[in-house]
Amino acid sequence: MSATQIRGNTQIINGTIVDAQIASAAAIATSKLADGALFIKSDGTVSMGADLNLNTHKITNLVDPVNPQDAATRAWVLANVSGGIVSSSTAKAATTVNITLSGTQTVDGIALSVADICLVKNQTTPSGNGVYTVASGAWTRIPAMDTWAEVPGMLVTVQQGTTNADTLWLSTADAGGTLGTTSITFVQLPGPSDITAGAGLLRTAQVIDVVTADASMTINADSLQVKRDAAGAVGLSGSGLIVSVDGTTVEINANALRVKPSSIGDSQLSSTYQKQANIVTRETPTGSINGSNTTFTLAATPVAGSERVFLNGLLQEPGAGNDYTISAATITYLTAPATGDRLRVNYLK
Repeated sequence: MSATQIRGNTQIINGTIVDAQIASAAAIATSKLADGALFIKSDGTVSMGADLNLNTHKITNLVDPVNPQDAATRAWVLANVSGGIVSSSTAKAATTVNITLSGTQTVDGIALSVADICLVKNQTTPSGNGVYTVASGAWTRIPAMDTWAEVPGMLVTVQQGTTNADTLWLSTADAGGTLGTTSITFVQLPGPSDITAGAGLLRTAQVIDVVTADASMTINADSLQVKRDAAGAVGLSGSGLIVSVDGTTVEINANALRVKPSSIGDSQLSSTYQKQANIVTRETPTGSINGSNTTFTLAATPVAGSERVFLNGLLQEPGAGNDYTISAATITYLTAPATGDRLRVNYLK
């Protein structure tokens, strides 16, 4: 039977074709009829002899792949592969404020044209953020970010812009959201041009160094410390930094500032530490106590305001019109102490 005998409205007479004849004819998988039609055996026993051109059409109703060379469905790829891949895109510009997602417009100082890619990250409603293709009408999300599975971990580089040129942005959205409903947030990842040296630091290419004004610091490969000076005025202890001033040692540790035990007995007046040797107790000033003399002199000049004058054990009140006044080392009484009175003075010198 020729091929023309089974075309058109010609009927096949019942019983004239047996199964073997049908199988034999179907095996000619690469034979073409006059109009270009192609027979492909449906049971898969005949393989393709060349590439199959689908002419922009899809292959549908595939099962999920099993073997290494099996075709994969889009659903299988998204479920099994995309979770381990960070997708990326490049945008011409990125927003700095909320915009209308429609029409050509200027974004971050860049005039966008139809088909340009724009990173939208500042929408008042964050679910509208994403990567879009600019259009004369409504903008659409790019194919690489038009399903929620593609949103988490998306990296977007920005080429141009007054503020956002040469920056890198990461989508921090989590899996399981709904596109157009769930918020999408982009955060900027620091690049080399975003890192600058602050106070006391020097940047050379990708290296940040500490800058010292003098030789008082020691900079090691993995540490920074204050140098000890030759006189031993600055040093280190097991708990902190030790500073010695005129033989008095002050220790600075993690949570305190204290005088070292070797200096116990010293006193503090205001912000000045006083040595024990500078504390004078119960000194009897020179000058006659006879009921007429009013002037008495100390062996040293007291630190201003540190003197404590006692007459017969009673603390005296300083100042004009009171018990006494003091100038340098001289104490002048308003009323002369009587014969037999006891005059004693404590002070810091």
